[in-house]
Formats: sequence, structure tokens, C-alpha cells
Amino acid sequence: NDCKWLQENKSSAEARIAVLESQQHQWHQEKERLQDTLRQKCVQEAVHLAEKQFMEKNSKTIDREVQHLRGSLQSTDASLKVVAKEKQDLEVQNIQLKMRLESADSLR
Repeated sequence: NDCKWLQENKSSAEARIAVLESQQHQWHQEKERLQDTLRQKCVQEAVHLAEKQFMEKNSKTIDREVQHLRGSLQSTDASLKVVAKEKQDLEVQNIQLKMRLESADSLR
């Protein structure tokens, strides 16, 4: 009788061990899945952070270039105004010279 009871207990214990081993295997798979998900999230976050830093750096570089180009444009505008004034002065001098030539020609 004790032997039968021990045999049943052994069978019951073996069945529980099999269930626990199956659960342990499932938990191990779930743990691996969660670790993979966590790694993917970490990689995604790292990529996102790198992209953000890259964009901030590029934004600052672009801002500096825009400022430089605006300065160059202002300098060019100023130079164009000087050239336009010199052209106007030369045109006035040219007209004055033509009038003097015409006046000199009429005196001959």
C-alpha cells in the first residue's frame, strides 16, 4: 500500500515537474522575446537620438551659412550701389566732355 502511494506520489511529482519545466521553457522564451524587444527599442532610441543630434548640428551649421550668405549679399548690394554711383558719375562726365567737344568744335 505504501509502495502504491509512493508510486502515485512519484508519478504526480513527475507530472508537476514536467509542467514546471514546460512553464520554465515558456518563460525563458518570453524573457528572450522581451530582451529582443528591449534591444530593438534601445537601438531605435539610439538612432532617434543620433538623428536628433545630427539635425540640431546641421541646423546650427545651416544657420551659420545663412548668416554668412546674408552678410555676403549685403556686401554685394553695397558694392553694386557704389558701382552704380560710379557709372552715373562717369555718364555725367561723358555728357560734360561731349558738350565741351561740341563747344570746341563750334568755335573752330
